[in-house]
Amino acid sequence: MTFERVLSVLDYHTEGEPMRIVTGGAPPIPGATLLAKSDHVDRALRDLLGFVLYEPRGHSAMCGAVLTEPLHPDAQVGVVFIEPSGSVHMCGHGAIAVATMLVETGRVARREPETALALETAAGLVRCRVAVASDRVRGATLQNVPSFSVLLDAKVDVPGLGPVPFDLAYGGHFYAIVPCAAVGVTLDRAEAPRIIEVGELIRSRIEAEFPLVHPDRPDAKGLLYVQFHSPARRPDAHGRNAVVVSPLGLDRSPCGTGTSARMASLHARGQLALGQAFTHESILGTVFTGRLVGTTRVGDRPAVVPEVTGRAYLTAISTLVLTPDDPFPSGFLL
Repeated sequence: MTFERVLSVLDYHTEGEPMRIVTGGAPPIPGATLLAKSDHVDRALRDLLGFVLYEPRGHSAMCGAVLTEPLHPDAQVGVVFIEPSGSVHMCGHGAIAVATMLVETGRVARREPETALALETAAGLVRCRVAVASDRVRGATLQNVPSFSVLLDAKVDVPGLGPVPFDLAYGGHFYAIVPCAAVGVTLDRAEAPRIIEVGELIRSRIEAEFPLVHPDRPDAKGLLYVQFHSPARRPDAHGRNAVVVSPLGLDRSPCGTGTSARMASLHARGQLALGQAFTHESILGTVFTGRLVGTTRVGDRPAVVPEVTGRAYLTAISTLVLTPDDPFPSGFLL
């Protein structure tokens, strides 16, 4: 049998959120930086993105990572993260999954009780510590890129909702952080369609009225994510959240970059000290544990250095193939 495309992939989920890691078969990705490689995937390899993430091989909530050779001398691997909307600069749950995979497959030598490694992403170098016990990975901690508060206590008028209060923060991407009580949504699984609908209404209005550009990286701009938050339901958690991923997704995990943005916002409010644990609960009831381990500056803004800990689980070892007569070589979304 003849195939037009063959990709080796490992599927993981990180506290419920899927991550498909392409380990072989992808074409070389040109670019002098990981950012340039990420941009190339977004511009020139949308067929690859659709083949990996979209139906019939994936679905609208599938996230992915394409491994490349690193350019930074401290990194074990370069990673281009992809979502149905396109390539993205950073993905927290994806970094946890990739770090776990590197240790579980022996691509990075396993050391107990902790294996240190680094991923090169379009957002910068992300250092990880993978917890190993009894020869098994028990979790991973990523030190994310510097995160910062952009705006506190802002409001925007949204048709059908009225004035909506929100904060803006950066945690690898820009996030609008919205209290559930202000817009009448509850963070239950059955409410997912409504959460996505309301989140997209809010995101489009904020993006139209509040231009967002990273102070040091003008390529990092715009609002892709709205994070709803409410009181925690688990006794060991400090807050519950759900992140709407433009245009149709809802993060199943507590969201790594979203947790980083939330911690930056809480720190700016004086509600989260350096070193204080912040356990973030997802719409599924799974958790990430975050912590701010330092301060820095991004441009003229005060910023924090966040760490996020979670666990990823291998779910499939697969080969994706494309036959010459397949009517959906780039997949589709409904």
